[in-house]
Amino acid sequence: MPASTVRPAFLSFCSICQKAFTQEKSLNRHISYCRRTNEKSRNRLQSCAACSSSKTKCTFAKPQCARCQRKGISCTYPQIQQETPNTSHTEPNPSDIERFHLLVPDTTFLFDGQSHGLPETNLPPIEGLANGLLPDSNSFFPGRNSLKDHVSFAANTALSHSLSSTDHLPSTSGTTPGSDERTQASRYEMSLVRLSHHGSVADYVCDLIIYTLRAFPRMMCRRASFPPFIHSYWHWPALPEKLASCMSIAQLFEARSPDTRPFLWRAIDTEERRFREETGAMSVFELQWASQALMIYVIMATIEHDADYSSRSMRLLHTLKACGLRLHALLGSDGCSATEENHPSATWDDWIFAETNRRIACLWLLICCVFNTFDCPCPGIGTLEHTPLISPKAMWEARTQEEWKGEKDFHSSRAPIKMFGELIDARRRPNDPSNARKLEAWEAGTDKLGFLMNLAVTLAEREKD
Repeated sequence: MPASTVRPAFLSFCSICQKAFTQEKSLNRHISYCRRTNEKSRNRLQSCAACSSSKTKCTFAKPQCARCQRKGISCTYPQIQQETPNTSHTEPNPSDIERFHLLVPDTTFLFDGQSHGLPETNLPPIEGLANGLLPDSNSFFPGRNSLKDHVSFAANTALSHSLSSTDHLPSTSGTTPGSDERTQASRYEMSLVRLSHHGSVADYVCDLIIYTLRAFPRMMCRRASFPPFIHSYWHWPALPEKLASCMSIAQLFEARSPDTRPFLWRAIDTEERRFREETGAMSVFELQWASQALMIYVIMATIEHDADYSSRSMRLLHTLKACGLRLHALLGSDGCSATEENHPSATWDDWIFAETNRRIACLWLLICCVFNTFDCPCPGIGTLEHTPLISPKAMWEARTQEEWKGEKDFHSSRAPIKMFGELIDARRRPNDPSNARKLEAWEAGTDKLGFLMNLAVTLAEREKD
């Protein structure tokens, strides 16, 4: 796709859904569609929360449906909020236009409803996405919907929880009679809840991040296309056992069917339980591989969103947290989030280990930008500004030590951007000659994870506005 830095001659937003458009014809067509959609009466009854989570037919009876009354469990129906659309046409203010161009300045993403197969409705009704993500966190935890507040919350969370205790893990048994609404709310705390960001640009950035994360399980199916936070270990005779098992499960996940789904989730649950039981005895390398596999399993659970999604995702997140805390304890305060300049690697394998930690940290930062992860912070990272950035793609994908050494020497002489805060500062003043050189070097060598970090910069900037 050719790059373009020319600003569109036309930029306006739908007054109903706030979707951005760069063509007036597409905007007018969309407004007609949006008005028809919002004027339609929606009389379809919605199942209660218990029947919906178990994918069971609901009788829609109130105050209790037949199934909930028979089982003696709490029966709650979702509250439908009707919003009166504002059909008047409004022009965006200049500051919104400027922030719109800060999104991804070196790409040509179009917002006209026709580009690259994007749907007409507000982003993004991908097949299955609605079932793979919970509603905005505002619905359950109002007040914690800014990136700054969330990162502060995560950074200040105590890291001194017992690693061996499993008292905090949820019971996998069914709902007991007499459970109240607090039990229902706690179920949402067990899983990733999408954060609420104000503005169409921020929503679009979050959608791009989610699109990419959803592709990671498929990328895990082949060693040649591993996700950008998992090394392929071409110089090893075989993959590490935990990553090899994850690749096999990813292949099963991509070929899943109603007949194979139970076996798939039993395999994932078995791996999670094994990691949880062996956390205290794992080496730092095994802890890293387990963390990588668990991240893939968390994404799988978010995509599939089956009946056991809430309890399973909480177990996965808590085991991931336990592995991170154990790794943090073994490596020290700086071992999990140190730059190569501060802690030089003695060998190629040492560099792979350190770079993998940096990439895991960046991926977790991205997840925290889009989702509320509650009490599962990223160990070793206190603020956005001090998060180390990743190395160039050519270094990461090198298949021999000689190739890696050559790429390392080449990129080290280009004054690369090392910290997330440096990337934010460079984006703020891109016309500065020094920043321009740094950004050119960063864009020339970055991979898919680096592109996602560019999107994280956009989110961080919009949260400050």
